Amino acid sequence: MRKRKQENTVPETEICRNCKYFLRHYAKSAGGFKALMEGHCICRNSRYKIKAREIYDKNCGFWESNEEINEKLKQSIVETLRYMAEQVEELAVILKEMQ
Repeated sequence: MRKRKQENTVPETEICRNCKYFLRHYAKSAGGFKALMEGHCICRNSRYKIKAREIYDKNCGFWESNEEINEKLKQSIVETLRYMAEQVEELAVILKEMQ
């Protein structure tokens, strides 16, 4: 079991929004989904698991950086864009051959 961090001083970057356990809430709107200013903690050790949290709340002591998750997401987006570019090129060749 992980030790709980000291709650005395929290750097500004260590807020719920930047935590890998923070699950942000979204609302459906006319154009799709809109990110809300709240969410909840999904850390199994946190008592805040059910409680709604603001994105700028100070962390609960179980905070962990979400940079690794963000980096994986960026890599996934880059791979998807490369695949899409290949598909567009193939479609362009097909259209050119049809002319």
